[in-house]
Amino acid sequence: MKKKVGYIAMSIAMLAVVSGLVVTQAAADITAPETIVLTGHMVKDGSVNVGDKAFGPGDSFMTVVKLFDVTDQTQLGEYHSQCTIQPGKGWELCSAAMTITGRGELAALGAIHLTETTTSIELPITGGTGDFASVRGSVTVEFVDETTETDTLNLLP
Repeated sequence: MKKKVGYIAMSIAMLAVVSGLVVTQAAADITAPETIVLTGHMVKDGSVNVGDKAFGPGDSFMTVVKLFDVTDQTQLGEYHSQCTIQPGKGWELCSAAMTITGRGELAALGAIHLTETTTSIELPITGGTGDFASVRGSVTVEFVDETTETDTLNLLP
């Protein structure tokens, strides 16, 4: 019985230490709304066609985008995305993981509707790591040309 009580006490002590670490790490999150504007350049892409020869529902494509500051001079990170074509004209389900060097990673996930006239899309930010732990908000992607975009991150604590 003493052994069991000892294990329980040790478990409680470990839980207290881990909880303290979580609270300490949470303090590193952003504490006020923050907007980050980046210039993105697609450097790689690929697609997977799982059905017939036509690209349609269930097929997907992936991209790698290098991210630079708003002046397009200093690389700040990159993101990797994957979109799966959905039923319905122009609908896609997309997820992306964006790394900002020295700050952490952001994750975004959502449905987008692309048509021939689409000039921008917006995805919700669902979380992050490092400076972005527990962050929420959105990212707006404005298409400049086939391989260049402006990404505006609107982050909320």
